[in-house]
Amino acid sequence: MTWLSAKKTLKKASVWCVQHWRWLILFCGFLIAYYFGGKKGRALLIQAKMAKKQYEKEAAAIDRAHEQEIKDRENAHKKHDRSLDSIARTREERAKLLGERKLKLAEEVTDDDVQNWLDGAGFEEK
Repeated sequence: MTWLSAKKTLKKASVWCVQHWRWLILFCGFLIAYYFGGKKGRALLIQAKMAKKQYEKEAAAIDRAHEQEIKDRENAHKKHDRSLDSIARTREERAKLLGERKLKLAEEVTDDDVQNWLDGAGFEEK
């Protein structure tokens, strides 16, 4: 009796396999891929972890370089502003000295000096 029930079950299984052969091929393909790819999966996981660590190191280095560049630019802007202030002060001092020289020169020049200069340059009164 057990032999007959086993034979009946095998016939049912064969009919199911004929009807669903695509599913069987897909399942066998998955099994083969899992069997042969299982060892590679661990190696790929280790590589992924190493790549992630390397990425984090590079990202940290980029962040540090960015912060340093920002500080350098701020220092350069401060130095530039100080230089502009120094130039403006020097310019004001020179303008003040020049104004004082002009006043002294204007005080030293008399009307006779202007008349002599006009006569020497060829200007005549009308």
